[in-house]
Amino acid sequence: MRNLYLTFIFLFFSSQTYAELSGSIGIGSFELDIDSSITSFEKREKNLNLSVDKKIYCHHVCLFLGLGIDFLDEVNQNYLDQGGQGQLKNFTVDTKAINLGMKISVPLSREISIFASYGLSYWESDLTSSGQPRTIQNTDFKNTFDGTDDFIGFGVDYSPNNHKIGIHYKNLEVEIVEGGFNSKFDLSDISLVWSFPLANF
Repeated sequence: MRNLYLTFIFLFFSSQTYAELSGSIGIGSFELDIDSSITSFEKREKNLNLSVDKKIYCHHVCLFLGLGIDFLDEVNQNYLDQGGQGQLKNFTVDTKAINLGMKISVPLSREISIFASYGLSYWESDLTSSGQPRTIQNTDFKNTFDGTDDFIGFGVDYSPNNHKIGIHYKNLEVEIVEGGFNSKFDLSDISLVWSFPLANF
């Protein structure tokens, strides 16, 4: 996994005889499906993503390398702690992610194209249960987890000129096992994305 991450970084920043850079801003929502040793729930919140794509090949299909960052709204969920004599508690998740990946785009017409993407996401999540940080073995805790996992995505773009408007979907699955805490995150986001040219070289 680490070697693949380094390969993406090398390809993105390496020089090419031709490359086209574009930036994009996406605003949408994500659904967080959590199944943990503390509580399980699904919740949808807002997200913002910023990215830079580097077009390295285009003939019938186009190949892009991408570098982006996701800002996800904090997720709050109340739950009944059965292990703590039925006390009502609060579980919060605050997540950010840096994504490196590859995208293959196929034109359907002069203005419309579809794409599929695959890459690696370095994510960091701050998890808090209730208001008193304790050890992770208890149901009250505050801790930060991070890791690198792969993501997949797909979408459609409409480009009447050198700008694009698109609908993009991305899915990331994360599993955390540490101490007495076990959790699985299924994070899916869908965004309305505006892409614009940055440079040709």
